[in-house]
Amino acid sequence: MYFFLKEPNKDKVTPIILIYYINSTEKYFKYATGQKIHPSEWDINNRAPKLKRGGAGKKNKHISLILDEYTIFLDKTIESFEKRKKGLSKLYLKTVLDKEFKNKTTLKNFNVTNNVSSIIGEFIITKNKSKGQVMSDLCECQIL
Repeated sequence: MYFFLKEPNKDKVTPIILIYYINSTEKYFKYATGQKIHPSEWDINNRAPKLKRGGAGKKNKHISLILDEYTIFLDKTIESFEKRKKGLSKLYLKTVLDKEFKNKTTLKNFNVTNNVSSIIGEFIITKNKSKGQVMSDLCECQIL
């Protein structure tokens, strides 16, 4: 497992990508970590942010800590699969990483049209009950 820059030759901030070779499928698994860094701040040999002092050092240290979390979590996941003698898949790795780091949840049976129309309906009912008095009182205050 290694971390790489998506666009290492660009002169702008670029995403950091985790790449892991899955032996059982003989394919590479690529995953966007959500972290970004300028290529000049990246140590190509160590595949990690450069260690520096000052503000840039704090930012790079923070990114390093997050990448360490990815490494530890992925190592544990791979180890548990090896103990059970099961093969990993790209889909499984993506699912567990999303669940752990991106907190992605799928919204089932969520009907936007019904929710928006119910909110609008509620607004209209409230407006009709007030008979516009709130707005007229506000207008009178501004005139005085």
